[in-house]
Amino acid sequence: MKKLLILNALFFFLISTAQEFKLEKITIADLEQKEHETDKNANATILYKRQHVYYEFDQNKGQFVQIKDIIFRIKIYKQEGFSYAESTEYLYRIPTNSEFISRVDGVTYNIENGKIVETKLKKDQVFENKISENTTEVKFTMPNLKPGCIIEYRYKVTSPFSQNIDEILCQYSIPLNVLDIKISIPEYYVFRPNIKGYLPLNLKKYASQGKITYTGFENSGSSKAKAYKEEIPYINNVYEIISRNIPSLEEEPYVTNMDNYRSSYSMELQSTKFPGGNFNNYAQSWEDVAKSIFFREDFGKELKKTGYFENELNLILSEGTSQQEKLVKILEFCKQKVKWNEKNGFTCKTGVKEAYKLGSGNTAEVNLNLINMLNASGFDANPVLVSTRKHGIPLFPTRDGFNYVVASVTLPNGMVLLDATDPFSTVNMLPERALNWKGRLIKKNGDNEEISLFVTTPSQDNGFVSFTLDSNAKLTGKFRRQLTNYKAKRFRENFIGKSKENWLDELENNYKNLSLDNYEVTNDKEIYQPINETYSFSADQSADIVGNSILFKPLFFQTTKSNPFVSETRAFPIDFIYPTKSKYSYTINIPDGYSIETIPTSINIGLPDNMGSYKYVIQKAEKSIQIMVQYEILVSYIAQTEYEAVKDFFKQIVDKENEQVVLKKL
Repeated sequence: MKKLLILNALFFFLISTAQEFKLEKITIADLEQKEHETDKNANATILYKRQHVYYEFDQNKGQFVQIKDIIFRIKIYKQEGFSYAESTEYLYRIPTNSEFISRVDGVTYNIENGKIVETKLKKDQVFENKISENTTEVKFTMPNLKPGCIIEYRYKVTSPFSQNIDEILCQYSIPLNVLDIKISIPEYYVFRPNIKGYLPLNLKKYASQGKITYTGFENSGSSKAKAYKEEIPYINNVYEIISRNIPSLEEEPYVTNMDNYRSSYSMELQSTKFPGGNFNNYAQSWEDVAKSIFFREDFGKELKKTGYFENELNLILSEGTSQQEKLVKILEFCKQKVKWNEKNGFTCKTGVKEAYKLGSGNTAEVNLNLINMLNASGFDANPVLVSTRKHGIPLFPTRDGFNYVVASVTLPNGMVLLDATDPFSTVNMLPERALNWKGRLIKKNGDNEEISLFVTTPSQDNGFVSFTLDSNAKLTGKFRRQLTNYKAKRFRENFIGKSKENWLDELENNYKNLSLDNYEVTNDKEIYQPINETYSFSADQSADIVGNSILFKPLFFQTTKSNPFVSETRAFPIDFIYPTKSKYSYTINIPDGYSIETIPTSINIGLPDNMGSYKYVIQKAEKSIQIMVQYEILVSYIAQTEYEAVKDFFKQIVDKENEQVVLKKL
């Protein structure tokens, strides 16, 4: 009987085998240090970060809990580094189970009158704020911050949700001197470790001895129960990273989300098998992931619901409508009926019917409604799970790597993707937040398929500009251009909702010294049509008058002024988000009494493997100069191995466009 109680109760008591990392005592020399040894520009440095995760048994709750033990020691060099003295922890709480934080201790060390002074973090400086129905934010800022101070704080988070291990950040925007990670897991849980980022982390795995301890009382028939204790040995799997001198993660241009490349350590639960219990498989293949998600009550079941939108939808779907027109009408109908509440998620909160009734919902409620409408109208529509650009990239089979869902429709000429959360999205043009490498299509029978989210159709920006320069260096002219696809979408996102006056103020501020007139935009609300933009412009002192000569850059305010790629090396891929094409024709009318003495030469350059090209063709006539500039980037991503070629490509563009025309007075 006692054995059965042991197996059913599963009371764990973990014997810790951790080797405590000894922090050295803070000295006056530490506090007097003015800058980091290798990163002189750092505002602060993490001297030590510890994150240990282990399991204990909570006898009051009768369940296993997970303990996260956090210690930070941070040196702050400048006032700009004060933000690193703030700490925020998010706790998940539901009526039956809640996470809680304990042992919040902190000290700020300063030098005063040649002595080390300690200022402790007080209990009333730790704040709890409920930020959603199930999420509470615990936040504190260390006291008495001064440039040169060192802060040290620690706390523990106890979680009843033992099957989830939070991602552990291993790299920050400031240097990290010592990283100490240790995760101790009983053999009954099987987790798969995942290391993300470009920084090598030395992961060690070893085993230690643990034991299950059960204590209770045995009724022997007498009035006094007899106490007893049973122990079952088990293997504890320990994952450890001790790393030193981790450099800061530096921002690079054309990286939408640096967190995709930030080094971190995470663990995904694969299975559980407790003594006397069943084997539970969670995520070992994409097929497992697809099935586990599809058969959720708040996902797959929602795709079976009908009878709540058909009458309204049928009113807009007239006879003889082509398949493409039908697709557009359904997408636009869904946009109007269920507005996005700006909350992500691939599962429903209130459900598709309730969201339809209320007129708003999260990503899943909007796009699962769209899928239901498409299927009810005769299309073959299925959900595609996505991780947004800010959420990261799910490289391995994972249930937690997705936070978004879009709709796919299989047509005779291929598959298209749709997203009704964005008022400016169109058929096969998702919001930029969803353009994150790969998605995972899942079908009703649990079949799944990897779907590329890379954009292949270039977005275009084509235009014509006429310049007229007078002898006083005043510039007048006309501008017109047409934008398609994502170029047009970005324009609409920035333009719609602003007054014409505010919009013109922004343009004039961007172009400096430029006055605009006769401004017109067409198709701004016709999202399936290109944007057309025209205006007249004027500007004083647009050229340099030197003696009898006038010198100017021939593209004037459209000159590419600087190279975005200036660093010596590149750590991460270059993310252009989508391919682009641009072609502009320029006519420059020169002032009377002047001749064209010097013009730049034409060039035609390209990137390796036909990834991009730039063509600059210039010709002169008696009273004018004609220029054609064509720029193409034909891929969304370029690997960092091609960085030197990209850097040189943009350098040549900048150099060419900053060359000058010289006019000579007759």
